[in-house]
Amino acid sequence: MWRWREAGFTEADTEAMLAFLGAWPATTFLPRTAYTDEAARVRLGKLEEQLGGPMGVVVRQTAPRDPLSGMWEPLEALRGSRGDTLIDEDGIVMSADHAHAFVFVETRSSPFESTSQRRFRAVLEEWMASAAPREARMQTSGTAQYAIASEAQIRAT
Repeated sequence: MWRWREAGFTEADTEAMLAFLGAWPATTFLPRTAYTDEAARVRLGKLEEQLGGPMGVVVRQTAPRDPLSGMWEPLEALRGSRGDTLIDEDGIVMSADHAHAFVFVETRSSPFESTSQRRFRAVLEEWMASAAPREARMQTSGTAQYAIASEAQIRAT
């Protein structure tokens, strides 16, 4: 049975992140500069914008406890550190130039159970040959690939 996964935060991920951040005092993640009158005004203005934006539902839950949006500091830092090499469009992770897409697959069987891994690899190769665009190329990595190659090498000797 195949299951589809998408990149990005799921509802459960969001709840877990909010629970983690909510376990800390709201001031934990605020820089010292956030407490000046001007900085507080800017932060409150940003809060007002966020309440009316697409994240408004989530922000409404945190605003009474965290009106200066301190708990969002780590999330903004993560967003800023991502860079622009990879992008997420509709749950598909790809290079910014759209030349490469990334698919992360986990099988139910152990990566060291080479019979199942070879069967799965054959399904991928069959799909590449029959349904993928002609110019598409597949590169794989992970423990299963090493296990398959090691077994082939051992059996060849």
